[in-house]
Amino acid sequence: MKILRPLLIAIGLIASGFLLFWMTGQGPEPVYKDKLVFDLVQQMLSPDPAVRDEATVGLRAAGAKAVPELIRLLETKDSAWREQIWQQSRRFSGPVRRAILKRIQIPGNSGTRRVAAHALTIIGPEASQAVPALVRALYDPSQEVHYQSAQALGHVGYPAVPAIAPLAKDTNSLVRLAAIRILGDIRSGSSASVSAVVSALDDEDHAVQLAAVRSLGQIGSAGWQESGLPDASTASDRDPSNGSRAGIMASLERAIPLLCRFAHQSGPEERVDALRTLYEIRAADERVIEACSLSLEDPSPNVRLTALRVLGRAYTNAAPAVPVLIRCLADEIPENRAWAARVLGRIGAPAKSSTTFLEDLQNDTDPMVRTTATEALKRIAVAVELP
Repeated sequence: MKILRPLLIAIGLIASGFLLFWMTGQGPEPVYKDKLVFDLVQQMLSPDPAVRDEATVGLRAAGAKAVPELIRLLETKDSAWREQIWQQSRRFSGPVRRAILKRIQIPGNSGTRRVAAHALTIIGPEASQAVPALVRALYDPSQEVHYQSAQALGHVGYPAVPAIAPLAKDTNSLVRLAAIRILGDIRSGSSASVSAVVSALDDEDHAVQLAAVRSLGQIGSAGWQESGLPDASTASDRDPSNGSRAGIMASLERAIPLLCRFAHQSGPEERVDALRTLYEIRAADERVIEACSLSLEDPSPNVRLTALRVLGRAYTNAAPAVPVLIRCLADEIPENRAWAARVLGRIGAPAKSSTTFLEDLQNDTDPMVRTTATEALKRIAVAVELP
């Protein structure tokens, strides 16, 4: 006992010293209603939807203030002793608990990392500081962490593009796939983004190729309108002094033959994606007209319909497609017959040979087809009469 008592006193003094050491520095500050970032992260793990919703509100309110701590949580590693300390920290409150949270990192299990990435997703553009950490998390062995980090980068938006675009050439196919999908979600019309996605159209991994087809369509549907870039059909009029525009147009020029190839390969959904992307980037040269003419013979009604819509946008160059468009007037799907008539009407005078077939279509069983055929005949007649 004489030896044990001094030993216990010594252990107590050492413990007190550690406690004082922890308390000398200021711990994490509350970010929302006296709650720490850790508290909000814990709430996100709750099975109660109301508790999770409150955490979402808190994270959005905290914004950029919560990001440094979330980065720390995202990058923690597994540790048995850390797990025990964090579990015990819940028993404390006030400055003691804050001191512990400051000195000891949260256990880095994949669930915590996933929730941290999800929290950064909720914060969105204000989490731009976390981009490097999120990029590193794309290599996380946990599929859930990888996926959620990709989601977070997409929600950060444009600030993430410079870090994401180079990943299109990463040696890891899963990282390349994630990068291409992220760029599609962000829909940035920047030269770096477009070039990265177009390069992936020729990737060795078929899944990456298909993702690139879809992402390029997403970018075309939003990015260029926002940046004020003209469409791909007027690429020859592009100002070569504008490096960004010239780079985008050069990328699109590389993309068109690859997309035309995809339009006749893979499954019906992939063929539709390729045609839809040609539509979104406003491709309209003879290669596109030829590809769409072939697609009008596709066994899939949806592929045929998408090809008709591309021709409808590229009608000024679509005269070579008139013969196959006339055959489409007999398509089994009413919407396809109507679109074939609409495109012929837009083509105008070069589609004069279709008038007899359009007149027959005025007796179609579908009222939409009859109306469209009549309108097409009027447009062709006006175009023929023009000098």
